[in-house]
Amino acid sequence: MLLLQRIREAVEEAARTGNYRPLSDQFAPDGRVYSLMRAHPHEGRLSILKFFGLVGTMTEEMRIVGLLSDIGGDGNRPGGTHGLLFESTINGQPLDGICVIELDDQGQVTTMRVMSGVPQALRAFGTSSVTAA
Repeated sequence: MLLLQRIREAVEEAARTGNYRPLSDQFAPDGRVYSLMRAHPHEGRLSILKFFGLVGTMTEEMRIVGLLSDIGGDGNRPGGTHGLLFESTINGQPLDGICVIELDDQGQVTTMRVMSGVPQALRAFGTSSVTAA
């Protein structure tokens, strides 16, 4: 759970302070983030940093409400697939979902898939935000 806890703390710190660099630094240099806001992934730390910054301008509240650790693992070993369950308020609309996270052998995030209900996301972000990102 130590690796997941480190990522959770980076997410919560970014939501609290608006500084997304410590969160983007959790990613491998060629890491990717997939979201409902864009058809293509955000690739590389700079693109990921910009994406989190954009989402941050719309986010009023973000809470990590659960951690899912690798099946058969204890979350302390590098690698594997994990999850962060979240609840948030975006543009006044509730949005909850899961971030599925893949880690490399050094414990860096290689892929994050942010998933939530599509109607809920469209209400929260609005169609113009979805296509602009």
